[in-house]
Amino acid sequence: MRGRGAWARGLGWAPLAIVLAVSLYYLNSAVEHLRATVSDPEQAAAFIHADSLHYLEMAEAFAEGELTEKYVRVRPHRQPLYPAVLAVAVLAGGGRDLFLLGMVNVVIGLGTIWLVFLLVSKLFSSPMIGALSALLYARNDFAFDYITDRIMTEPLYALCSFAALALALLFAERGRAWSLYLASFAAGLTYLTRPNGLFLMAALWTVLLASEILSLARAQGWRHPDRERLRGIAVRFGVAGLLFVATTVPGWAPRLAHYGDPFYYGGVLTNTMWVDSWEELRAGKDHLLGPSDYFASHGLKDVAQRLLFGFEFVYVRAPRELTPKIHLLAAAGLLVAAVRRRRRDLILVVIMLITLLPIAWTSLSTPFDRIAYGAEIAFIVLFSAILLELGRDLCARAVPGYGAGAETGASGAR
Repeated sequence: MRGRGAWARGLGWAPLAIVLAVSLYYLNSAVEHLRATVSDPEQAAAFIHADSLHYLEMAEAFAEGELTEKYVRVRPHRQPLYPAVLAVAVLAGGGRDLFLLGMVNVVIGLGTIWLVFLLVSKLFSSPMIGALSALLYARNDFAFDYITDRIMTEPLYALCSFAALALALLFAERGRAWSLYLASFAAGLTYLTRPNGLFLMAALWTVLLASEILSLARAQGWRHPDRERLRGIAVRFGVAGLLFVATTVPGWAPRLAHYGDPFYYGGVLTNTMWVDSWEELRAGKDHLLGPSDYFASHGLKDVAQRLLFGFEFVYVRAPRELTPKIHLLAAAGLLVAAVRRRRRDLILVVIMLITLLPIAWTSLSTPFDRIAYGAEIAFIVLFSAILLELGRDLCARAVPGYGAGAETGASGAR
């Protein structure tokens, strides 16, 4: 009779088979939905309407070699990476081929499925957890059809932010400098996709640095720290910061040249922090507001109400509307992280709270599900993976021989 270990080894290629099947199903369904979208006159008009049209016009300008006019001077609140990717489709299609433009997001979604599989497999030492996480990402409305309804930045933001988070957690787990550097590079790409990537980088950098210093202090005490290790920490994080700055040159250099401010985004984006509705934002986009304008007419009660609305919108309403089942898994994974208190998981919790705080604060003025969900989907996938990891650990305790070979299929021995 075959033992459980031999039975597990027989499933070695199951994770890869799952991801291949998910990829084929995703690609077929997304392409079918995209064809239906661009074939319908009304849906095709919405496909390149409003914000989508802005990105298309920027892509067309990039394709013609104009890199700043439609970007910094006309729409300083937009970022250049997504239009640069769209420009490839503009050149390939000879203009506004809606199907090719839509395929950009489909390919990005497919790439995200494989990136989730590879990085989660590495992070949790389990190709099966990686495969199931990729399945969970693909089996949500956002990945399957919402991104084929129009041109939008959220799919690319999800890909880059997931890469940054997973690589940052790899650094926290294993201490390899290359993980930190790649995380900084991915965070730079995240910022070049959407401005709130700046908050992601700030959260990654500060939380990981604080964690490294605290770990050193616990091991050696605050009075007599190892100066060599402190120097090593300073060098690694200094290089990571410089790498982020270098990666984001296309984002901040044109703003510095045109406005004298590398973080100038115009009234449309800046004022989201200080107005109470979308209508108020659109009406006052030509006048820059600041904290003094907000607190001249708002008190602490208004701040508390705004934060409560934002937290409910970001952590409950948006994910519940787009992915109710995965949202529940992620919520359970968050609870597991809080109870187990592993360093890696707590780092993820703190990074999430910092990164999503600006999204929560601005939800009152930009109450759109896709903005919140695009910013948090990477966290949803990783917290779901934490829940899957708990399931694997419980199975390993309950079933002798479980995992003896099941977790080796696509990446070798654990």
